This record gives sequence, structure tokens and C-alpha cells, in this order.
Amino acid sequence: MNSYPLTLKNDHMFLELQSGPWLMDTGAPTSFGSESTASIEKTDFEIQSNYMGMDIDQIKDATDIDMVGLLGTDVLNKFDFLLDLPSETATISSDEIEHVGSPLNLTEFMGIPIVTASIGEHEFQMFLDSGAQISYLQD
Repeated sequence: MNSYPLTLKNDHMFLELQSGPWLMDTGAPTSFGSESTASIEKTDFEIQSNYMGMDIDQIKDATDIDMVGLLGTDVLNKFDFLLDLPSETATISSDEIEHVGSPLNLTEFMGIPIVTASIGEHEFQMFLDSGAQISYLQD
């Protein structure tokens, strides 16, 4: 278990790895970037240069934020995270991280986490997408 710098830039979370800042995107099934590998917790992950034709330069242009790559669920789901934005720290472990709080049951679709959201008297299954700046419900 180790701690890594975590920053919030333009409402996006970035994990600072040795190679630079990586956008944390639980709504993306695949990681991609300008580096061929991302190293987290002494594990090297092979990183694609693009996902379905989209590369990191397009993400950088759209967000106006400098970054090395985007970490999707193919990498993020390998670890347990404790994200503390006020202290700008991400604790990452290959094992379960014990913490105080209320657990949420998650399901997944293509590795993307799904939570149950209660809105009024209704419950909805919704993607938990840390890369999205806006949330919406079309019912």
C-alpha cells in the first residue's frame, strides 16, 4: 500500500505517477496515453496509444489540461483506492483497504462501476464515472 499525489483540475481527478499526471476515469473501459506503460504499486501495465481512434492529445485539447494518459477500469479495477481530495492523496493497494464509512454495493458493466441512486421515491442504476463532469438521467 502506497500513497500517490491526487489533484483535481477542471473537475477531473488526476493521479500523479512517476511518468506524470494520469486522468482517473472509471467510465472508460480501456487505458490509453502517450506512454507505453503505467506503473502502479510495482506493477507495470501495458498502455495503448488510443482507444477506438481517440488519443490522449484529443483529450488534452478538449480539457486544456496537460496529462500523460487516461487510466480506465482495465487498470483501476486491479486496486483498492482511498481517495482524499482535500489532502490531495490517493492511497492505493492490491489488497482491501480498511476504512470507516458506509459501504455501497456495486455492480459493473464492461468493468464500469454501477451504483444505485435514490432520487425522490425512485431508485436508478447509474454509472459511477469519475471522468465525467456532468451527471444526467434520462427517464
